[in-house]
Amino acid sequence: MEKLDHAEQIEVYEVVAVKDNKITKDTEGANLIMITSTDSGLRGGNPIIDGYSRDEDPNWMVCAFIGQMPVVVAGEVHEGDYIIPSGLNDGRAIAVAPNKITRQQFNQVIGRALEGASDNGFYNLDSFPHLNDVEDEPGETFMALNKMQQIKGDAHIINVAVGLHNGLPDFDNARFEKLEAELALIKQHLGIAEVGGDQ
Repeated sequence: MEKLDHAEQIEVYEVVAVKDNKITKDTEGANLIMITSTDSGLRGGNPIIDGYSRDEDPNWMVCAFIGQMPVVVAGEVHEGDYIIPSGLNDGRAIAVAPNKITRQQFNQVIGRALEGASDNGFYNLDSFPHLNDVEDEPGETFMALNKMQQIKGDAHIINVAVGLHNGLPDFDNARFEKLEAELALIKQHLGIAEVGGDQ
């Protein structure tokens, strides 16, 4: 997909929002969130033009809207948590437990964590070789993961099932019942009749 701002620095495996059919790390107000990628099993949006490919165009990036992807997640994360944008427009994500997620957050769900911070494979540096230890020419995926290791800081690289929501979570019904009761009192105070009620 094309970058909304061609000058914006967007790396592989970063959280992006789709706005005006283009991507940006500014996720505020967006309901379609993706992860940039190195490649895809099925790629759309690449026109068949002799001598031209968007693979070499720096203003276009491959994005995953479904599949299994590594994502930099800040803070605590457990297997099964919902993964949403950090809200800092930094290409990172945060994890929210299924029993804590709000309706507003659910609109921005990227996917579900396939592992927790303490047991994920990407975070285990022993299982992820350093560039200096690689004899063969490293591929784009390896380079991207290695760069994630270098810049993640205290965050974690989590294996995420992108595009997987598994239905609506159990929202806090007690909280919504309270809001409904408060709304009924406001309507009563304003003299607004319920739909289907006495006029």
